[in-house]
Amino acid sequence: MFAAGRRQIDVAVELEVSQQTASRWYRQWTEGGSEALEGAGRAGRRPRLDDTQIEVIREELLQGPRAHGFATGV
Repeated sequence: MFAAGRRQIDVAVELEVSQQTASRWYRQWTEGGSEALEGAGRAGRRPRLDDTQIEVIREELLQGPRAHGFATGV
């Protein structure tokens, strides 16, 4: 967006971030180009479940409560 001439405030509004964050991004971009803006990866704790386990849970949930012995669908 900066390379296209967008202002910092426009970037902040469009991406729903603070003006301070957009300013930091702009400074990083001017000093190091697009490579300086590459993410550092996922923040926070690593998930305890892998993608396969999450998919199994999703499928079970989609079956609904009755499929798992509950009397109602709630």
